[in-house]
Amino acid sequence: TIRELFRKLSESHPGMEAHIKRGVAVSIDGKIYRDQWDTELPEGAEIYLMPRIPGG
Repeated sequence: TIRELFRKLSESHPGMEAHIKRGVAVSIDGKIYRDQWDTELPEGAEIYLMPRIPGG
């Protein structure tokens, strides 16, 4: 899941945790997820982490 990805990234790269807590969006194969952290990650998926950009 996306949540598990965040956990593993925080364990292997401690500096990432602060960025994740500030807010990120996750792109999985071109589809953006903002708060669906229980979404499964398909094997071989292309995953990008992007900072959230506030605005309106």
